[in-house]
Amino acid sequence: MKTFRAACAVGSAILFLTGCGGATRQQQFDQSIRQATVELNQGRLDAAEGAIANASQFASGDGEHRKVEDLRRLRSGTEQYISGDVAGAIDTWRQIQDPSLRRQLLAQADRTSEGGLR
Repeated sequence: MKTFRAACAVGSAILFLTGCGGATRQQQFDQSIRQATVELNQGRLDAAEGAIANASQFASGDGEHRKVEDLRRLRSGTEQYISGDVAGAIDTWRQIQDPSLRRQLLAQADRTSEGGLR
């Protein structure tokens, strides 16, 4: 009986530490990043901000924190772009740390803006 209680206590502690449903911190971070990406792709900036905030809570280490900040910059730049502030969007996107993502965004902005903005 003591073994069963100990196993239950350990199991409860693991569920508490990793979140509901037994998902690990890494899984929760990855899911939040995926959700933010989907929301951004579909133009739901408010929902994307919520997913980014969730990812921030689960981020651990410099690399994951950089991903979160890059998503924030992507979202912010997209909002600026939609509102007509192309120069502000480009300035925001230039702050993105991931070189591949930054290059893609700036190339797309350059193709869609008049006169090119490099």
